Amino acid sequence: AQGTGEVYQKQEEFLKPVKDKVLKTIETVAKEEGMQFVFDKTEQAAILLYADSAYEITYKVLDKLKR
Repeated sequence: AQGTGEVYQKQEEFLKPVKDKVLKTIETVAKEEGMQFVFDKTEQAAILLYADSAYEITYKVLDKLKR
């Protein structure tokens, strides 16, 4: 079991720079194209890869919950 964890950790270390570059490029293209949201449709359930921060409502929700 420990070997599997080590392999996963090494894989993540190797892939992180690639993933970071891809996500940054997606963000750049989305902004250039005026997109607010970008989804990864390769998975069975779509995964949000980028969202314009103008649509961030976390703090508004937390504020209402505190009232």
